[in-house]
Amino acid sequence: MSVSTAVPLPSRMDPEQKRLCQQHLVLILHAYNCHRYRDPSKQCPLHHCQTMAEVITHMKTCPEGRFCPEPHCVSSRWVLSHYKNCHSLDCPVCGLWISKQIGHKIQPHQIP
Repeated sequence: MSVSTAVPLPSRMDPEQKRLCQQHLVLILHAYNCHRYRDPSKQCPLHHCQTMAEVITHMKTCPEGRFCPEPHCVSSRWVLSHYKNCHSLDCPVCGLWISKQIGHKIQPHQIP
């Protein structure tokens, strides 16, 4: 385990919170890498891919930061900030994703 500068997780994370955070991270990473994000004329069968692609596009120019009222902007920023800085294989949010993607983790400069 390495020391992490990740946005800290809540001190008590119930299984449902953990599942929702994991799902959010997977959806954001999928949407970022999906062909649909690059070419909106293409369709992706994954539910919410289009929504997350729109959130990513919004986040690139969002002036509100953590006070943005746009749905999913603030939570997506939190999940991405944590993911970008987390290196813990025991992390309840991204540990499984990190362990599956060792050597292939999207670099912080690639995500808005």
